[in-house]
Amino acid sequence: EICAVVDLVVRMFGFALGVATAERARARRKAHCEPRARPLSAAAVTMGPAARGELRAAGKKRSTAANAASAAAAAAAAATVLIAMAVMAPSEVGAISGGGKDYASKDWSGQDFSGGKYVGKDWSGCIARSAVFRGADLRGARFFKADLQSADFSRADLSSASLEGANLRGTLLSDAVLNGAYLGESLLDVESVEGADFTEALVPANILGKLCARSDVDAVNSKTGVQTKESLMCP
Repeated sequence: EICAVVDLVVRMFGFALGVATAERARARRKAHCEPRARPLSAAAVTMGPAARGELRAAGKKRSTAANAASAAAAAAAAATVLIAMAVMAPSEVGAISGGGKDYASKDWSGQDFSGGKYVGKDWSGCIARSAVFRGADLRGARFFKADLQSADFSRADLSSASLEGANLRGTLLSDAVLNGAYLGESLLDVESVEGADFTEALVPANILGKLCARSDVDAVNSKTGVQTKESLMCP
């Protein structure tokens, strides 16, 4: 059983231990676990059958003890490898749902990103107050819990973007394309949705009534030709 454990450890963690270390482990396993004939010593030759049996039994006990020690060492090595792998693995502790990547968890307040291409970029947890994204390509971008107060997304393409939990107070979405975007209740706080296209966007049902009652939902998106009110399926 002990030898089987050693085999399992070598197979599972050989890649992490390295080729040389794994080969040494296999060699030790072979030395301790594979049966081999040992020549009798000169003293053993003169012994009787019973004495030679006792000598062999003592040898087996020593071999078993050595195997146990090898297994313990292998288990300790495996534990060390697991700890090392856990320590070296990339950590996102403290990040906000994927934060720490791309533009996430940083302060971009007042910066101008107009016309830029930021497809699929992560802005989670960032502070981008009064930042300018006019005409930017933000398809699939992630703004989860971002502070976008007074940011300007006019004519930006936010298709399939995530703005859940984002602060949209005073934000401009004029003529923006938000097809299939994910939005939260803060959508009610935006400064303008004039000409914005929300086709197939996920908008909380409890705010649709107030959203459709706004005075800026009658305009048509200059790119898609879809009326804001129509894209929201307002009555």
